[in-house]
Amino acid sequence: MPNFMNTKYIITVICLLALVVAGCEDAFKTVIEIDNADFPPKLAVTATLDTDSGRFNISIVEGRSLQDYKDYRQVDQTIIKDGFVRLFEDDREIFSIPGPFDISASGNSGNQGYRAKFTGIPVKEGCTYRLEVELDGYAGVSSTAVMPAIPVVTDVMLDTSRVVTKNKVMWINSLSEAYSGRSYGSYFPLAMTLADDSSKPDYYSLQLITYQHLTYDGITNTSSSNSEYIGTDNLTMVQDNPDVESKNLMMDSEGYDMYTFDLMMLTDVTFGASDKLSLYASTNIRTSSPEYYYPGNTVYNQPRPYDPDKEIEIREANQTDLIVTHLTTETFKHYRSLAFQLMGLGFFSEPVFINSNMKNGYGCFSVQNSARVNLLEREKYYYLPRNPQY
Repeated sequence: MPNFMNTKYIITVICLLALVVAGCEDAFKTVIEIDNADFPPKLAVTATLDTDSGRFNISIVEGRSLQDYKDYRQVDQTIIKDGFVRLFEDDREIFSIPGPFDISASGNSGNQGYRAKFTGIPVKEGCTYRLEVELDGYAGVSSTAVMPAIPVVTDVMLDTSRVVTKNKVMWINSLSEAYSGRSYGSYFPLAMTLADDSSKPDYYSLQLITYQHLTYDGITNTSSSNSEYIGTDNLTMVQDNPDVESKNLMMDSEGYDMYTFDLMMLTDVTFGASDKLSLYASTNIRTSSPEYYYPGNTVYNQPRPYDPDKEIEIREANQTDLIVTHLTTETFKHYRSLAFQLMGLGFFSEPVFINSNMKNGYGCFSVQNSARVNLLEREKYYYLPRNPQY
């Protein structure tokens, strides 16, 4: 005979468990009230003011909230606004740009916002700089920053007589998801002393830039610049590098013999006052482009006699500089937040908010003090037939 009492008991227990589970689910639910992120478009301004050649770079684009696209709107549209950009040093205007400005994110102009570069603006350490951007139809954007001290760089030595080979190399590009390990790399030893005895945290970037000028028959035909790779075999030196930190390379179990960067950022936490830094420069700085353009031609390290009616003289001048830049805290934090946003969010990650020092807008006003050291200069000459026969 069936035990109806047991069956009834089991059904009762199952119902109670279902209620408990449902109650637990409700207990773990959190209702978050989120305000509508619907606000007028703002200006996104990215600007850099550097003591190196008095460089001032600025870009302006319109920034909209996601809520602004709840109704259909054309994304590709040309936006041209009148207004001005002003730069102040200790409340004294030192530079201005008049409108109009094409701030289209894309569209008929094909632009990615307004972009401009200027040089020759006299700036110096310790001064307070204020950037103001006023465009019709938008809230005025402003930012203020103090120019940091010039980096004290001494005892710079590039040893091109010795090539160091590394068998396991990690190549890291600035603010890029792309990074890769390679099985081989060759480098020149590069040593320098970077003095930092400040009691406050300091932030720096290191970069190698090669400038090339090609001259045909005495007339400069092309000029270009290229960022070379600078590396370290000491991962601790770049433990605070945002590109390293965001990619979680400190926890990489493989380990590499060399970590190379097109832009190496570091903090004074990883080196003491007047520390000598042991670095490496990619041997690509010795690469000569015309050898690839004109294979089979003899390369000369100095000009040779030639008949200008029959030959064309091509002079290739290359110069590689080390640029050491002292960054503000705001600039470093902005870069770091961009690096973490670029790498994306994991399931348990907190949202990444882009650090900004712009009032009433987005972006960052970066004032930075750079010291430039010439590492290497070389000239090469090539001679081609003026009227080649094919």
